[in-house]
Amino acid sequence: MFRIVKTLAEQTKFGKYLKDLKRIKRIAGSKSYFPESPRKSYCQRVNDLLRWRRKWGEVHNFYNVYGQDRIGADMEEYLDYRVGYMGTRDRMNALDKTWNMSCLFEDKFLFDRMMRSVGAPTPKVFGFIQNGQVYDPDLNSISIDDLADRKDFFLKDAYGICGNLVKHVADYQSFTDLFASLPKDGAYVLQERVCQCAEENRLFPGSVNTVRLITARRRNGETYLFAKLQRIGSSISNNVDNWAAGGIAVGIEDSGCLKRWGFFKYMYGRKTETHPDTGVRFSEFKVPMLDEAIKLVVSLHRYFYNLCSIGWDVALTENGPVIIEGNENWDMALAQVCDRPLRKEYLSLSK
Repeated sequence: MFRIVKTLAEQTKFGKYLKDLKRIKRIAGSKSYFPESPRKSYCQRVNDLLRWRRKWGEVHNFYNVYGQDRIGADMEEYLDYRVGYMGTRDRMNALDKTWNMSCLFEDKFLFDRMMRSVGAPTPKVFGFIQNGQVYDPDLNSISIDDLADRKDFFLKDAYGICGNLVKHVADYQSFTDLFASLPKDGAYVLQERVCQCAEENRLFPGSVNTVRLITARRRNGETYLFAKLQRIGSSISNNVDNWAAGGIAVGIEDSGCLKRWGFFKYMYGRKTETHPDTGVRFSEFKVPMLDEAIKLVVSLHRYFYNLCSIGWDVALTENGPVIIEGNENWDMALAQVCDRPLRKEYLSLSK
């Protein structure tokens, strides 16, 4: 029996290796994000990817978008996902402890309650749906008809990530149609719409374009800004700005201006200097009220004293920055694409 189990395990391991090898060959053969730079040969690229898999136990999906296919690129500067980011993050954020704070970000209803308790600006959650029942913000059971006067708001999966199941609701009729189609065992929040400022609207009006500000907490308790970038919706991403849904991610200079290039995730395209829908040139766009937004998120991190790093999505409105959500899992690839390689600094947080 032991020999049979061992043989099956070896076959499974070999099968996974063959699948990973196919992915590696596909990544190595994909177009470069940096055609203006000399590129390594195909064999060199495959060898890079094989070494990465051998060292970190993962296929390097972001090899090209990091520009590691360029001659002279240093792969060791970049943080790997499985061991470096997730392993270190889980340890620093005490995810193996019953008292870890990750649930405050993973549940949008809880996050809203937490933000309101500390006076943070955030779009109001005026309703909650669980198991087909509608509740008010105090979790009193109400009828769907009690929301008949509500218009122009969003329904979101309470536990959703990457912009999945974010629906704009125009009026009561569209709400009742959407409500009837929802899985009865799900949980959803009803959230007032945020109107972004004119400058962010100029960037792209079809979504609320948020600034992703990542804060980190040093061992001495000091909280500081770790990385920053602008997320922008596109005609591909519909009404969200998420990179995973077809949005564009752009780094932010210390001056507040966007960097030259905006990046699509690898399944949607490569990079662009201008927004494909609005024509705005990124390097000529300055993010409004950035300093105010940074001060806000750095001050908020102290309430989450057991989390080493947090990614905040901040909308910029005519009345100032508004916290849309916080992310304990803030997507290290997005930060490294837009901001800088993070291996050395990120790992130093755990020392």
